[in-house]
Amino acid sequence: MKKTRFIIFLLPIVLLSLRCDNEKRVQDETIYSDIISNLIDDNYEYEGLNVYLKNKGISIENDSIDIDSLHNDYLRYRKPKTNKRLYISKMLKPIDSDELKILKDERKLSSIYVFEDKEEKLLDLDLVQSKKFDLKSMNNDINFDLDIGAIEFSRVYFNLEKNQGILYFKFLCGNLCGNESYIFINKENNHWKITKKELIASY
Repeated sequence: MKKTRFIIFLLPIVLLSLRCDNEKRVQDETIYSDIISNLIDDNYEYEGLNVYLKNKGISIENDSIDIDSLHNDYLRYRKPKTNKRLYISKMLKPIDSDELKILKDERKLSSIYVFEDKEEKLLDLDLVQSKKFDLKSMNNDINFDLDIGAIEFSRVYFNLEKNQGILYFKFLCGNLCGNESYIFINKENNHWKITKKELIASY
């Protein structure tokens, strides 16, 4: 009898704990869903200059080419990419410890955000939604001439009220093409919006 009562007492606690964990997990995916379409520059939805030149049979080694005119023609006549595939790394990592130290000690952002220790976490891609891109898990089949590119998120660091956050974002548009940024977000009307995108590296 006592064992049955204990189980009945314990069951709601277990269910509540599972619900809280699930809500937190869904919240992370909801954040990425809300901001992902606004993170990629529209230019990456078009064929790259190298593809444009190849299709036009143009060689930039030709000394008679007017580079400025060529670039203007490219912007005018380039074609949209035929697909909207965007690859995502499913591993959400903490912000690098050295970078975290800069954010906390030099930039004093610990007065806003709680930079607690975080572990790596797997992203549930099934819960990330985008009306703009066809989201795929990161693999070795990326064709940067055809696909939009590949992205990587860090874990999100919130303020105490959990209505502001900061995260690291990496975008790859080719083997030697990409950028890295800090993304600052606010929660407004139950949706997360980007308030600032701070570039920290470009290549």
